[in-house]
Amino acid sequence: RNLGTLLHEAGDLEGAAKLFSEALEGSRETLGNDHADTLVSMNNLGGLYQERGDNEGAKALYVEALRARRETLGDAHPDTLISINNLGGLLHAEGELEAAAKLYHEALYARRQTLGDTHPRTLTSINNLGTLLKAQGLLDEASTLLREALTSSRATLGDSHPATLSSMYNLAQLLEETGDLQAAAPLFEEELRGCGTAYGEQHPQTLSSARNLVRLLTDAMPDRVGEA
Repeated sequence: RNLGTLLHEAGDLEGAAKLFSEALEGSRETLGNDHADTLVSMNNLGGLYQERGDNEGAKALYVEALRARRETLGDAHPDTLISINNLGGLLHAEGELEAAAKLYHEALYARRQTLGDTHPRTLTSINNLGTLLKAQGLLDEASTLLREALTSSRATLGDSHPATLSSMYNLAQLLEETGDLQAAAPLFEEELRGCGTAYGEQHPQTLSSARNLVRLLTDAMPDRVGEA
């Protein structure tokens, strides 16, 4: 791992951004704008910009990286699909749901074709599209995908894997939104137990899961609060 990555992991986003920017400029000058290493640097800096809230800066880099990867690697190359997913995620976060959905559909179709239905990256795409469809109000279509993601994650990764826990949470949210609280509550409870095992009882994700479960039980099932 390089120093920029270490600074990023330590939470020094400003220091990491400076080093990532230097790495990208160096790659542009020595390797060219479309070289694979330049595109990795572009993607890294774009992700850091997004994390800092600079969505415009991130978007410009994501768009450039995706264009170059489509031209040099093809639409279905794994690196191209990462760029498609990154740009789709940014558009999703900005509320550009139609544009994000188009990219998510493309990534999911290609990953099913090239990696299979149960590959972890395919499951990520299934989850991404499922949560976006939920945001669009297409709850039946979202339910189909989120159930598929959870079933496959349990079978291939195990019940306590972070990806499985994320799938659990996404489906539980959908069930709550559709009013199926009897099905949502056990999933929230299982996700909370899994987070405690995977991350520790005081981890922010575990604490967030606990708050979600208490909220559900308090608001919708007050007679069960004492069991939480």
